Amino acid sequence: MKGTTLLLVVVTACGLPAQVLSVWPVMSDYIDFVVTKSCFGEETAVMLEKMGREMGATCWMMEWQHMYGFPRDQVTRKRRNLLKMPTTPSDSLLACNLRGLNLLTAENVMNYDVVDTWLKNNMTDTDLSGKLLEASSTCKQLQVPLQNLPLDESDSSLLKGVLAFRTYMNCMNAEGTKLCKEKELNRFMEKMEGK
Repeated sequence: MKGTTLLLVVVTACGLPAQVLSVWPVMSDYIDFVVTKSCFGEETAVMLEKMGREMGATCWMMEWQHMYGFPRDQVTRKRRNLLKMPTTPSDSLLACNLRGLNLLTAENVMNYDVVDTWLKNNMTDTDLSGKLLEASSTCKQLQVPLQNLPLDESDSSLLKGVLAFRTYMNCMNAEGTKLCKEKELNRFMEKMEGK
């Protein structure tokens, strides 16, 4: 979910798989923030960043402790520079973030209602909110690409949940970016025409 896609057109999207412990470690993270700020407003953009960063830090520390067994205070004191989210997070790290944001249930099912509720409750631009809810309805119906994957029963549930999230978010990011671009273009053209 890099590039000019929305950092959480939904949830953050809340910044998933969650922001690392440094602000905007790559240029695309900054671009995501700027697009979100321009489209949804600064308060919403900062809120989404904060949610993603907090959940990311929590899940990363849990995974670190699971892998290495170090207590959190020892890790942060001795390994401060290493506390960075991997470029490609593990499915378990992504699932931790999704569960923490209530986007993935304990049964590894994508919780689409969280996104729709967030859009209804947090979007002040009712026109944009309505269009995003329409996009969400369309994105929920997309086929999750499971063919040709070597799935066994032990990992298929988690993988299906993560793939459902990625399929939905790719769609929402594409639609959200398009809608935000249109909104920005309209503002730009009004200023160009002196309105």
